[in-house]
Amino acid sequence: MTSTLYRSFLRVLEKWPVEPTKKGRDLGQHIRLCVAEAFRGSDPHESSKCQEIQESLNRIASNKYNDAFYVSGAVSSSGLSQSECQQILSNEFLKLLAEKDKGNIKTLKEKFLKSENKDN
Repeated sequence: MTSTLYRSFLRVLEKWPVEPTKKGRDLGQHIRLCVAEAFRGSDPHESSKCQEIQESLNRIASNKYNDAFYVSGAVSSSGLSQSECQQILSNEFLKLLAEKDKGNIKTLKEKFLKSENKDN
């Protein structure tokens, strides 16, 4: 039973996209790690709960609800398109945002200290 369930999880994970712009924060990557960990020390009594989780993930990965309740046009609370949202949530943008939040003096100080360390 557990080997069949594990194979069904693997089939669902094949459908799940990996977001290269979100290394370390990707939901698909997190789910893969959780599945591997759960089956490493698997308890046969929890197979019904695992089956429910696998079915839920399969519904999400196959866009069941997106197809059933389709909304035409780009709809988001921010008013941004899907590609703009992906750009904003990327690791590069978050790093840029963190740099901007530091302020000019802190940024200059860090650059000065880095260049000073390179000279030594």
